[in-house]
Amino acid sequence: MGMADAGKTRASSPGPWGAVRRVAAGIDRWVVHVETVLAIGLVLAIVMTVFAQVVMRYVFARPNPWTEELSRFGFIWLSLIGSSLAIKRGAHFLFESAVNGLPAGVRRAVALGVTILLAAMLLGILIVGIELAANARHQRSPALDLPMVYVYAALPLSAALMLLHLVAGLTIAKEGEPGWASH
Repeated sequence: MGMADAGKTRASSPGPWGAVRRVAAGIDRWVVHVETVLAIGLVLAIVMTVFAQVVMRYVFARPNPWTEELSRFGFIWLSLIGSSLAIKRGAHFLFESAVNGLPAGVRRAVALGVTILLAAMLLGILIVGIELAANARHQRSPALDLPMVYVYAALPLSAALMLLHLVAGLTIAKEGEPGWASH
């Protein structure tokens, strides 16, 4: 197999689904780019906030109450966006040695079962996350006076992003490779 063939995905395959796969691949790439930029921004914001807290506490002996809260909220968002990127990259925990030792047909069945279970779990998280965010719409954070719906929105949004990556991964996966395989 040549280098040109190595990167070929189902997204470039001809037929009626070729255009759908190309669109799905494009949307998925754009979402990954946005998530990556957001994750980098969140890491920088968390580091700067924690640094400001340390300086204010130990240099000026006047800690700011809002810095701890802001860094905590940023870490919540970072963890959930990071989980979405991990789904995209196939970086979640998997018993690869056990799965790779199975016959090809059984591996495909396991991949399908894992995908169905993961999709069902993410759908449940999405539904519960929407309810939690809706219930938190009137709550405000103590230090920042921030509407808590912005914090709780991380859960349904990340579940939706994970579902998107899961579906896109199945749609645009490399030929002969399950969409969740780590790379």
